[in-house]
Amino acid sequence: TPDGTRVLVANAGDGNTSGTVSVISIANHAVSKTITFPAADANGSPVRPNNVAFLPDSSRAYVTSHTCNPGSFIYIIDMASLTVTGTIPVRCFPSAIAVTPDGSQVWVSEHGDGVVDIFDTATNANVAAFNIANANGIAFNPTGTTAYIADGSSAGNIVVIDTSTYTVVTRIPVGNLPHVVRVTPSGHDVFVTNALSNSISQIGTSTNTVIRTLTFPNGAQHPLGLAFVN
Repeated sequence: TPDGTRVLVANAGDGNTSGTVSVISIANHAVSKTITFPAADANGSPVRPNNVAFLPDSSRAYVTSHTCNPGSFIYIIDMASLTVTGTIPVRCFPSAIAVTPDGSQVWVSEHGDGVVDIFDTATNANVAAFNIANANGIAFNPTGTTAYIADGSSAGNIVVIDTSTYTVVTRIPVGNLPHVVRVTPSGHDVFVTNALSNSISQIGTSTNTVIRTLTFPNGAQHPLGLAFVN
């Protein structure tokens, strides 16, 4: 959570059993609660928790379910009661979710349909949508004026979006199957894991160009997750 008190872990589940979310207390490094989901979502599919995003004030969490029957859902968790308080219907196989720095919107990439949907966090209403083939990771610059979204096509790109108009500013070629995107706390750089190129691309935000490619020594590596130490 942004306040640094708890960690939420998405447990995708096993077989026909819906998954869970584990709540870990940072104070004692122990699971304080396990949040359960319905046996099936409104489409009849087991819930498959996949990604988690928080409001900046840590009051609410959004959890994607990696399903498609024919679409899926975001589950809204109230962090005070640690209960599911609502759902938002989305499209096929949501692969990433991010909340804008001001907390006003939640962006969801649905790679099964090649769409990014944007929802108002006050009303849960859909306010915009646009197409990105194989849409994957999402990250914002610190002021929230720019979004960086991975296009996981074979010739992968980071799509730079103006968040005021939802228009494409440019596309930055990176590696194959870009997966997770992170912006440094300073906003000077964007890092992206290229899962099938065995590499990480570093992008300079002042020029929107790749300034460094970090390649892992073993070709069998499949880089996915990415985090910074502030």
